[in-house]
Amino acid sequence: LIFPDIVVSSDSLHADLYTGDSIAQTLTISNDGGDTLNWSAGIVNLGRDETSYAFTNCGNSGRDGPSQSDCNAEYAGTGLDGQVTLNNGIQEWVVPHSGTYTITAKGADGGKTTYYGEQGGEGAQMHGEFELTAGDILQLLVGQAGQTVTNVSGGGGGSFVVTSSDDPLIIAGGGGAIVLEEYEHAK
Repeated sequence: LIFPDIVVSSDSLHADLYTGDSIAQTLTISNDGGDTLNWSAGIVNLGRDETSYAFTNCGNSGRDGPSQSDCNAEYAGTGLDGQVTLNNGIQEWVVPHSGTYTITAKGADGGKTTYYGEQGGEGAQMHGEFELTAGDILQLLVGQAGQTVTNVSGGGGGSFVVTSSDDPLIIAGGGGAIVLEEYEHAK
């Protein structure tokens, strides 16, 4: 048995093409060996338009989530304008294009005390890549900052992104609260 002896020239092709552009490049594959070489080539459209969607808590803090009017005002004039529906404080968004999406979620920070100015814990930040299909519905709960009071603060809310069937994609925990007692610093 004589194995294929494969040569590829050039070893790679690269071009930046913009709308209306075209280019021709040559890739030569030769086989001087004794076995047959079967091959195929294809172009993969990754569908990357570099669009970024920034979901927020729509200006809310504390334990009650945003309303539809809160988010309509927050997203007016952005790529999310008219694209987010609220369902009991949870934002729902329909994925516009199939492809790989990078999702970063950050939990909200814990509140601050006004007496000593101490800050609660920072929310966690998580990052992941997910294959999403056009028409998928994502549910987003964006963490809200803990309340700020004299010597006690509230903890920050976690941020969650799940599918419409409640399968979690990414979760980032919120920062802890802080309690200050007389003659003591933060606990």
